[in-house]
This record gives sequence, C-alpha cells and structure tokens, in this order.
Amino acid sequence: MIQSKLPIRIFGEGWKQIPAFASLAAGLITSREELKHAVSSAAAVIHLWPANHAHPIDAAGPPVIRLASGGITAIIADARLALTSRLKPTLSQADSIDVAAITRTLRAVLGQ
Repeated sequence: MIQSKLPIRIFGEGWKQIPAFASLAAGLITSREELKHAVSSAAAVIHLWPANHAHPIDAAGPPVIRLASGGITAIIADARLALTSRLKPTLSQADSIDVAAITRTLRAVLGQ
C-alpha cells in the first residue's frame, strides 16, 4: 500500500519508530474528538481485521474498505475509488432493526 502512493495515515502508538511506516504515522488518538476529526477527514477507512462481522467503524461515516478475496490489489482499487468519491457504500454487516425483526424477537422471547 505504501508503494501505491495513496495518502494513507496510520493512527496509533509506535508507528513512528518503524522506518517503513514513520512517514505515514499520524499519532495516537487520545480522545473522542480526535477520533471524530480523524474519521471525518478521511475519504475512507480501512478495516484490516480478517473477520467480516459488524464493527462500530461501519457507522462512523466514510466508506469502509475491508479485506476481500481480491487482497491488497482490491483494497488499493477501492481506496482510489474513495478518493474520487466513487466507492459504492457496502451494505451494513449488522442486521437493521425493523418491525419484522422486532416481532420475530418478541415472539421468540414470549414463546409464541
């Protein structure tokens, strides 16, 4: 990804001490306000966790780029689309709450 020349920022502790990542290191996020600013200023966020379950980052605002069967090539392609506002949002990994879901849950709880 570094070789792709994408405007990547890496947040967290210790990245500046690793020469390959030092130029991308944006520092530690220590408050909710800093997190909001980091997320709101991003064209997209990259969720590199190997699981594909719902995560709070899905509700943060910008598109979420995930690991996929296309590997790093697909991540870079999605990042380029995000930079031009052409990345299509993915469907939420979480179930939406609707009347049918609430009804099913209540029936299951009440044994009906």
